[in-house]
Amino acid sequence: MERKSKTIIRVCVFILPTVIALIGIGACLPPCPPHTPMTLPGFMLGESQGGTSEVPLVAELLGPGRWMRGQVTWKQVEPEIPLGEQRLTVAEVDANPGMIHDYILNHNWSASDDFLAAMKAYELQPIMVVGLGNTNALPNFNGGPAIPDRLGKENYLGHIYLYARATIERYNGDGVDDAPGGLVVKYWQLENELNQAFLEALWGWRSPSFQEALGSAWQSWSFLTDLLHTLSRAVQIEDPEALTTTNFHTDIPASINQGLFLPSWQESIRRWVSYVDFITITALPNYYRAYPVKGETLEQKVTEASEMGCRKPVVVIEACYSSGPAERGYSEAYQAEFIQEAYDASVRAGAQGFFFFGIRTAEHHTVEITQKDLDNLAYIGALFDEGNFLGLVWFALRNMEYIQDHFVYVLWSVEPYWGLIRTDGSHKPGWDVLYAIAHP
Repeated sequence: MERKSKTIIRVCVFILPTVIALIGIGACLPPCPPHTPMTLPGFMLGESQGGTSEVPLVAELLGPGRWMRGQVTWKQVEPEIPLGEQRLTVAEVDANPGMIHDYILNHNWSASDDFLAAMKAYELQPIMVVGLGNTNALPNFNGGPAIPDRLGKENYLGHIYLYARATIERYNGDGVDDAPGGLVVKYWQLENELNQAFLEALWGWRSPSFQEALGSAWQSWSFLTDLLHTLSRAVQIEDPEALTTTNFHTDIPASINQGLFLPSWQESIRRWVSYVDFITITALPNYYRAYPVKGETLEQKVTEASEMGCRKPVVVIEACYSSGPAERGYSEAYQAEFIQEAYDASVRAGAQGFFFFGIRTAEHHTVEITQKDLDNLAYIGALFDEGNFLGLVWFALRNMEYIQDHFVYVLWSVEPYWGLIRTDGSHKPGWDVLYAIAHP
């Protein structure tokens, strides 16, 4: 009961700043900024999940010359920000460029070096994520993750700017402070699904999480915009020839974002289009329910992304369908059906790339899924499809402990089944579908 009372108070506290943020966003969308039309170097067929050990599998699946998305994770490079070194601003980094050289020399780049070296050896082309703000990707600071609410927003921007500039400098191939072995990156994804950062915090993937996210920095659209601008500027300064993108999560109905006083994913693209060279989107249309398979929805998503992105190239960077758990109705056959549908729909709409999310995953879950859970999945799935924001809020308020202590793990149970390889190493039907696409 105490947890519910605190949440109701947080909801009330949440309303005023979000209304102010909504007024700041304004009712009218900005016009398309002037830009030179561009095309990407051929169709970008790739895979967007996995690390160094998965590189040979992606090469086997897609063949040389294809793409793989990876990360230069802040926490791997800089595991901890020492107490007492909290204060750092973007302006201070700009005024002291020697900090970038020192950062490169004094931090650990082995994880990203190994990943990029493996991709180079297997002739895969990299697109790398920089600035990911999920809880498990952030350095530690003062006993917890170095989130904006712990560092302070201005200091978070300063620290992530230093790490981002050092990252781009290390992999820009300009002969200064370069990674060994000719490891070069010319395609950078800035953050990840930043347009839904607040919902991801409510979901538990960012900190503070669940109801604690109310009133956090992830709720502030102006802060998210500043963060994207900061990462974009880091790339522009260190490698003006590199191309940037940020992927937009496209599965949240507009009415739910509006209920949270946030722009829809379509509006988000227009508001942030000036910070990127091309648009990438994430589509997980079957996260809540297995059937009907919704691969064909990618055609509308790509079309709208192109329109709102001022006709900049659009790439589907995460197309996902889980092959389990079976008790929720998922199957390998449905996964294969989704891949073909989603790819065909993306190509019809003019997408210039398609990445499937999942090469090798755990293939098991630990939470017990009961009939009550299945009934609730059907109920909230219908509310979600309808964009019934008030219905979802009412369900959350009435079932807060159940959601946080159990139901969220039922929802997450699809995560271990994204992959195309079974635990015995054999291939699921989805592998064969994507292989046929890559080797026509």
